[in-house]
Amino acid sequence: MSTRSGQGDRPRGRGTGGDERRASAADRAPTPIRVAGALTAAEGVAALVVAVILVVRGLTDDRHDAFNGLGTALWLAIIFGGVLAGGLALIFGRRWGRAISVVAQILLLPVAYYLFTSHQAVFAVPLAILALVTLGFLFAPPSLRWLAGDLELDGVDPDGVDRGGNASGRDTKGQGAKGQGTKGQCAKGQGQGPKGPGSKRNKRRDAR
Repeated sequence: MSTRSGQGDRPRGRGTGGDERRASAADRAPTPIRVAGALTAAEGVAALVVAVILVVRGLTDDRHDAFNGLGTALWLAIIFGGVLAGGLALIFGRRWGRAISVVAQILLLPVAYYLFTSHQAVFAVPLAILALVTLGFLFAPPSLRWLAGDLELDGVDPDGVDRGGNASGRDTKGQGAKGQGTKGQCAKGQGQGPKGPGSKRNKRRDAR
């Protein structure tokens, strides 16, 4: 009994290890996502640096627009602090950071257009290229598969069902059912043995 139980526990251990391996592969962010996360984090850091500069200028200068600079710095700190968090989330393989990064890039495109129409092409063109490149990484096929949790290389569909494992498991169960049916038929055959013609003759001899 102990030997059979030990053998029965081994496939469970293998299955658990396989599930853990597939789960870790699903959470591992692909290279485009990590690159997009690095670019998004860089945008957040750059905006926070600008916010610090505005705060320093607002505290040191005696101009009447110092309060506006402090308000702008506070706005940049709140908005791009979240952008920085989203970029770091993508680097560490957290899917919720992708939505923050996508929204940030979409909002940066009008800013780049405004800078371009204000004759600030030096800042507008790099900002637009950065936003478009980041969007390209975010919508790359590996990024979309990672977002959906699809593991085509391991034979797992988006619902997390192991195609090969289930098929083999069903075949094994079917073969087991056939084996049990064969055993049942053998048992019936053995049960019918004593009820044959020979047993009736023996009963008649005993009665005589």
